[in-house]
Amino acid sequence: MGKRIRTFVALELPGSIKNRAVRMQGVLAQSVSDTKWVEAENMHITLKFLGEVLERDLYHVCRIAQRVARQHEPFELEVKGVGAFPHARRPRVLWAGVGAGNAALCALQEMLDREYAEAGWASEGRRFQPHVTLGRVRRPRANTELEGVFRRYEDWKAGRMEVDELVVLSSELTKQGPVYAVLARAPLYGVEESVGGVESWVSLGSVDADEEDLDGE
Repeated sequence: MGKRIRTFVALELPGSIKNRAVRMQGVLAQSVSDTKWVEAENMHITLKFLGEVLERDLYHVCRIAQRVARQHEPFELEVKGVGAFPHARRPRVLWAGVGAGNAALCALQEMLDREYAEAGWASEGRRFQPHVTLGRVRRPRANTELEGVFRRYEDWKAGRMEVDELVVLSSELTKQGPVYAVLARAPLYGVEESVGGVESWVSLGSVDADEEDLDGE
């Protein structure tokens, strides 16, 4: 069958945004108990979760990310506001949302989803809601406080960032939590797709670059 690697495409976050997100975790922790908080180094925005990918398909996965990224220009994105899935009254996932840049990010994700679907991966099948996962509630229960907290911090801002590349990440699940590793980086260029091989940004370690067999995470 071959080795399988848990894989997803995401945006990395700058340290300044992660630091403010950690402080927000402290605020939310006062209203939600028994929560597994995401460590700062693991915070990101997932654009496409691909699941368990055969190692021989990783090169193709990265080529698709590159092809999509090169057709989008860099843009500014703001991490703003907080919320919960499925809702504040019985939260399972706590998150920070996206303000400015939301439309550009959704357009980027839509193309990613379409390209991966055409290559054989399942489409998301639901509306994309960009977010940074802050924590996961271990035993969801009724909560009467969070709605007020979310309203109070509706205009809270973690900061702005320049979105100028996608990253393809692997995720190894451990008892201590997920361990992520960058498989490839795909810069945004804002140019039409061109014919040719994968560019020098691809760094796949053991994956053969000639092989073309395709709230993460």
